[in-house]
Amino acid sequence: MWHVIIPVKDWDAAKSRIALPPVDRRALAEAMATDTIEAVAAAHAVAHVTVVTTSAAMKGSPVLAAADIVLRQPPGDLDAALHWAAQQSVPPGMPVVALVADLPALTSPSLDVALRAAEFEQSTFVVDRHGSGSTMLTAQSPEGLRPSFGMDSAARHVTLGAVPLAAGAVAPSLTCDVDTLDDLAAAERLGVGRCTSLVTQTLGLSSGLSTSIPRVTRLTTMTDPVHQATVHTFDANHGDGSVITDDGRVIPFEARAWQSGALLTLRQGQRLKVQVTEDPAGPRVTTLTLATFSNS
Repeated sequence: MWHVIIPVKDWDAAKSRIALPPVDRRALAEAMATDTIEAVAAAHAVAHVTVVTTSAAMKGSPVLAAADIVLRQPPGDLDAALHWAAQQSVPPGMPVVALVADLPALTSPSLDVALRAAEFEQSTFVVDRHGSGSTMLTAQSPEGLRPSFGMDSAARHVTLGAVPLAAGAVAPSLTCDVDTLDDLAAAERLGVGRCTSLVTQTLGLSSGLSTSIPRVTRLTTMTDPVHQATVHTFDANHGDGSVITDDGRVIPFEARAWQSGALLTLRQGQRLKVQVTEDPAGPRVTTLTLATFSNS
């Protein structure tokens, strides 16, 4: 289980690159942070969520209600704040994540898949959709967290020893942080959370492509192609997990997909026949059966 640390700026200072009046930027920043924190808190792989803020007044903000711990950072930059928060709130030896607060399209299953993939490396990071920045950094202990966020952070994280997560383990929603209106439009095309959707509609920013998505699940609306795959992870308590398809993609499945195949349990390495939908939040397994069964 992971401890996630999310840095949140004072609302009045947040999202300064977005070309909107200050009051509208504040509303958007609050909405995106709410959707991000709620998605993280609902992920099965996450045990605790810490928010580190720049203002004492932020500690009582209802936007941060889904976090377990809210800390006010000491003077210093973002990276120093993340390192300090890790030392303050994460027990020694516990896996830790630093995650940006402006991922309004993030879903809990997509975060779960990425964190399961991150278990196999001492430190990993997720490259943003532009290919130069970072949206997430992981380490197997707070002592090993070496953040270097900001412009061109991907190259710096590599220099510091972090490994970029493979594309198959990273849904587009985890790469789409929002710093500009173009970024917001890209997030809307993926499907943003309920708070961001409400704000963009209220401000007249919605592109018409946005669909407010549940933080934990999304329904399938299309016929899904069949793939051969292997069980990658399986949580017997929740009934969800992920598979690796024969073309190398790591794709999550929810309990309903497991239940659809009438399987009593699954084990790592087990061969399956799966149906996969390519929905806006990323690929998702919709049904799975044993590969030895024929349904054609």
